[in-house]
Amino acid sequence: MVVLLPAIFLSQQAGLFNTDISQLNPASIASKKVDADLRQVLGSEEVNHVFLTSDKNLTKILTETQEIQQQLKN
Repeated sequence: MVVLLPAIFLSQQAGLFNTDISQLNPASIASKKVDADLRQVLGSEEVNHVFLTSDKNLTKILTETQEIQQQLKN
């Protein structure tokens, strides 16, 4: 009985836990709209990943950045 009651409760709470990460964003809907509009005007995409790379050689950094971007797309 002790195990059964929580199991029944959780089975009836399909929307109890929100798994959509965008719902964790505290920004208002209006702010999200402004962000989307600005990104569209600037021709930039949604930021889904953030990564950091460093080196004294700028060409190496650019090459590594392009490689990481390709890996993230796959």
